[in-house]
Amino acid sequence: MHIKEIELRNGLFFNAQKSIVWNGWQCQIDSKGNVVCICERGYKDGKHTVTYTVYPDGYAELERTTPKAKEILKSGYVIGANETLDSGVIGLSGGNVDERFAYFRNASFRKFMGDFCLDYLKRKDPNMNYIIRNIADTGQRVTTEIVTDGKTEVISVSSGMTETLQIMYPGAGCFEEYKEIKVTDASYVIVKEVRNGKHKNTLYSMQEVRELRRILK
Repeated sequence: MHIKEIELRNGLFFNAQKSIVWNGWQCQIDSKGNVVCICERGYKDGKHTVTYTVYPDGYAELERTTPKAKEILKSGYVIGANETLDSGVIGLSGGNVDERFAYFRNASFRKFMGDFCLDYLKRKDPNMNYIIRNIADTGQRVTTEIVTDGKTEVISVSSGMTETLQIMYPGAGCFEEYKEIKVTDASYVIVKEVRNGKHKNTLYSMQEVRELRRILK
């Protein structure tokens, strides 16, 4: 799913604009300083809408509205105490309207992500089961590992050559290994994946950025 990051600088979008349109999203900064991004599409059952609003005090809401329901998907402060909303990026996803999401990241958050070589932060309880995949063949190589301050337990392992796994996993490489790992008592989990030399690090945690910075030192 493609994600577009739109720069917000000094309370305006890049090039000093107050509105912008991208891939079905319409974003504007209103007279009160609210940043409002709306994506809507008509379906057989009526109009489906996703709205992301960031208020000047840093409180944000992601809301989905369909003919059947109105739901707050995500809400909370996207900046810390003594921080401002003036500069940062608004992230807007593509895809089906009902599956779209948006986020705001200010300069200090982006620095945090860069300092710890993180690509994604998922606000989820890290205490859950993870599927770890390792692949080795002439066409691709994937290695994955988990880093956490919690306890880990290997629940299951499935591995073998392509001939063995071809029915289970179409297009498998020469060798594949799948591990299901259970994590408990953790404040964070980082899933580190290297695919053909390209790194992708995803952090799962419910902690605030300031506390994460302290924990990850």
